[in-house]
Amino acid sequence: MSLQEHCIPIDRGVHRREPRSLFDLHRRELRRFQRYPDCTPQFIEAFQRVLDVGTKAGIEGRAIKIEAPLLRLSKTDIVREATRLKVPLELTWSCYEGGEKACGRCDSCQLRRRGFSEAGLKDPIEYEVK
Repeated sequence: MSLQEHCIPIDRGVHRREPRSLFDLHRRELRRFQRYPDCTPQFIEAFQRVLDVGTKAGIEGRAIKIEAPLLRLSKTDIVREATRLKVPLELTWSCYEGGEKACGRCDSCQLRRRGFSEAGLKDPIEYEVK
């Protein structure tokens, strides 16, 4: 599947035909390489520059501002903050495999599990692998 099949041009920002998250464009590469280049300050800064110069609003001085308040927090800190804010964590999803249950094997599942464990909390979602 090509990038063109998944994206609409940036004339109105980044849109996907079947969006799950704004920065889900690297999903296949992330699964293959288990790296998170789109979760770095450098990526956010570069994407902000794209919005500043690549959109009508940006060149008119009304650019979309990217906010990434969790970017520099650990998974443990994110779990703690979500719990404090009463986020329904049973409705959140991290797995790249897309099954009925989270796989429990991919890097994202492992990071999530570690975050809950280090926060001293039980992860409310079910995993295929215990």
